[in-house]
Amino acid sequence: MINKKVMTDRVSNYASDGTYYELEGEGARVLVLGHGVGLDLTIWDRLVHLLRDDFRVLRYDMLCHGRSSKPFEALSLEALVKQLDDLVKELTLEDITFAGFSMGGLLAMAYAIEHPDELSNLVIMNATYKRPEATQTAINDRLQRARAEGPQSIIDAALERWFTEPFQIKEPEVIDATRRRLKENEPEAFLAAYDLFVNQGYKVNDKLDEIEIPTLAITSEFDQNSTPAMAEMIAAEVRDGRAITIPGLKHMAPVEGADIYAQHIRDFLL
Repeated sequence: MINKKVMTDRVSNYASDGTYYELEGEGARVLVLGHGVGLDLTIWDRLVHLLRDDFRVLRYDMLCHGRSSKPFEALSLEALVKQLDDLVKELTLEDITFAGFSMGGLLAMAYAIEHPDELSNLVIMNATYKRPEATQTAINDRLQRARAEGPQSIIDAALERWFTEPFQIKEPEVIDATRRRLKENEPEAFLAAYDLFVNQGYKVNDKLDEIEIPTLAITSEFDQNSTPAMAEMIAAEVRDGRAITIPGLKHMAPVEGADIYAQHIRDFLL
């Protein structure tokens, strides 16, 4: 059964494939937001609030996350691409910018390669690309620990990597909400998504020159695994790319620095 809730111009709904989404905003152009591994569409609350006057904003829960369906045994990057494409087509959206964060950034690259005519612009936020061997080894170790000890065993370390210490002190409610979101994941679904994030990034390697639309690759100074060098590499390999590094922030910069990211997205798109 479809559950639909309308508050002013905000729509919460389930697509026909079980994808949960929210659509709101005033602008003529469409901005689609894709979250990171283990998270859901609620990470965009601050950014949507800042951008809803300028864009029609669509956010959704990826497969195996949030309220969307959880086909963990068949999860792949191709399945995430199909989920996004099916949602865009079902909602008959046009003039789309897809903005993906972390694993959503990997999806952004894959989707733009597979469906070049569906997008007008691309924003890739704090995304991993061509991990160095040491970085790949470290994330493999985290995946193995999550498998052996349970996904909750890696949550506290993730929060330390994701948020700066001053933000953790100033806004503990955001940290607590993120921790709850991670704890609520179904273990099998999370492990499938994390395995995808760890091991399927190679599928976009050396294909970014197929992306011809204007692309913004943005990351933050202290993001250990989605580094400024990676953003520069992405911007250099697409046909029309630019890279921006935000000083002083870690991985969850689109949350902690939502105002900064919102302004860069406006500058890029408007």
